[in-house]
Amino acid sequence: MKKLRMTVVDSAGNFDQGIGSIEARMLEWSSFGNFADGRVLEYKWKTAFSNEGNAHVHTGFVTVDGLQGNFSDTLKWVAR
Repeated sequence: MKKLRMTVVDSAGNFDQGIGSIEARMLEWSSFGNFADGRVLEYKWKTAFSNEGNAHVHTGFVTVDGLQGNFSDTLKWVAR
């Protein structure tokens, strides 16, 4: 299992840091941060890779100030 660490700060003052792990075609990620106005956010998601890495399925949620929204999307190469 490989571990990944991320820290993001943008010019608007938003901040996010997280830790991910990747193993057997699956990336799991968890991060915490805040917007410049002080609102707290949390992300958790999984990405499954298939079709030799040409398809990615992302599922997870984001929580901002205690309100949670779920998401899911699929990305596929259609032409190279």
